[in-house]
Amino acid sequence: MNTTEAVVAASMLNELFHPDAQTAVQWLKILRDTLPDRVLVVVDYYGVLGHSPEPPPRRALHDWIQAISSQGIPPPDLDAWESVYHEAGCELLHAVEDSQAGVFIHFIRLTAADRASTGLQ
Repeated sequence: MNTTEAVVAASMLNELFHPDAQTAVQWLKILRDTLPDRVLVVVDYYGVLGHSPEPPPRRALHDWIQAISSQGIPPPDLDAWESVYHEAGCELLHAVEDSQAGVFIHFIRLTAADRASTGLQ
């Protein structure tokens, strides 16, 4: 029997932050309800515009392109991304970060909706 155990979203979630995080949260909830208790591997980057007084030029350019194309600017750090996951009823399991480049890999548990609302595991 073939079953899906993990899903990968590489350079995808950053597109869902216009005008705020609600589109990303809704997408995570749909994925959570469709594939409960699976692992989601998020490969993405931390936004800098509006969060850093002197953002690295290449990352600032990336954020600027995100903003003018109505994709929005993704969260600036692990805590902010984790709050998005939490709001969607998902659990951050592990994070691997390259702070120099501002990129990361997050391993997320897509917690079943009935357990996400109660906090049961």
